[in-house]
Amino acid sequence: MDWHFLRTILLPLLGAALILLVFLDVFLTVLFARIGTGVLSHPLACYTWLVLRAASKPFRKHRGQLLAVVGPLMLPMLVGVWILLLVLGFALIFYPFLGTGIIATSGSTPTDFSTAIYLAGDSLTTVGASDIAPRYPLIRIAYLICSFTGLSILTLTLTSPLPPPSPSPSPPPSPS
Repeated sequence: MDWHFLRTILLPLLGAALILLVFLDVFLTVLFARIGTGVLSHPLACYTWLVLRAASKPFRKHRGQLLAVVGPLMLPMLVGVWILLLVLGFALIFYPFLGTGIIATSGSTPTDFSTAIYLAGDSLTTVGASDIAPRYPLIRIAYLICSFTGLSILTLTLTSPLPPPSPSPSPPPSPS
């Protein structure tokens, strides 16, 4: 397979797929908050619980207290996974354009993948205040989407109210 095809077509498509996966998980976890519907959050919660449950076995006396930390630990861990996947997804989109469509404002433009990671993380978290800037209109739009995504995911996740508790089943009618 041709490296140019892989680099310019498949890597950005893989990046877009990762971004859409995070969008789906955010929607199912935060906006459509139903237990077990998240494609990333539910398995992450289950595996975290299994690992911490196994790790807490030697601490019999304080096991309950240790396991009580799993719930509060999940939110920062899940947001961290979302951010890492978003940075990776946008880096895969930006990587083929380093040096041509994305250039340094001074000096030569680095074209390694770590620069793409830096660029995606910078745009995702700070609305792109980097020393590397996009030249082409479509890449500028991708930067804008990256910045909007980072701001939206963080604010939506951290300010979203908890879903209301599910109604308890009504007791069966008493026989008269």
